[in-house]
Amino acid sequence: GLGVKMNKSSAEYAQGNGLNLRQAKAALLARETAINRERQAAAIAFSTTVFSGKTAALAGANRWDNAASDPISAAMDAKDAVIQASGEEPNVAVMGYEVYTALRQHPLMLEYLSRTSNSVGIISNEDIARALDVETIWVGKAVANTNEEGLSASNAYIWGKFCLFAKIRQSPAPMTPQSCLQRWRFQGSTDGAVRRWEPTPYVEQVDMLWNDQFAAPTTELGYLYETVVS
Repeated sequence: GLGVKMNKSSAEYAQGNGLNLRQAKAALLARETAINRERQAAAIAFSTTVFSGKTAALAGANRWDNAASDPISAAMDAKDAVIQASGEEPNVAVMGYEVYTALRQHPLMLEYLSRTSNSVGIISNEDIARALDVETIWVGKAVANTNEEGLSASNAYIWGKFCLFAKIRQSPAPMTPQSCLQRWRFQGSTDGAVRRWEPTPYVEQVDMLWNDQFAAPTTELGYLYETVVS
């Protein structure tokens, strides 16, 4: 979680002028903790170390922002790899926003759409999922500043230029077939819990807490492509 301190007299002064400083701080904390959590999730889901032996780097004409590439064939290769390793099929494709935009403009996807959909020229998420032979796609669109505090902002996509094909199960029970990616949460904890306390008589601390952890417990259920676009 993250926290922020504020002067109690400033908070009371702002409230007297119709401003809720505590609410504003909580909203900023919610945004910053969401960015931190996306960084943590992406670091697991798109790690070539975590998925060692179950990953491939695309290059040149094989990258999906190249009109000569074949994303549908690449998806089938990933599916075959997961089936051979685990006996199960991937049902989700997790991708960065740059990969997503390349797929929406890819001539092969447009040709697929023209043959399978009544709509023309507009590729939906459902169209992409069908073309890649998965149930759904998850697109990481979050952006974060990569420079240190005090320097000019340099924003970049957190999820990068990756695409993971994975078998995802919602809340699998212990001792049953698991999920490629999972989020563990302490029993009884509340997501995004806000806590207020006073370290001194003149200062108030506002914290936002997330008691969870991201993991990839069964990497055989996933196959990761890196450098998917230029």
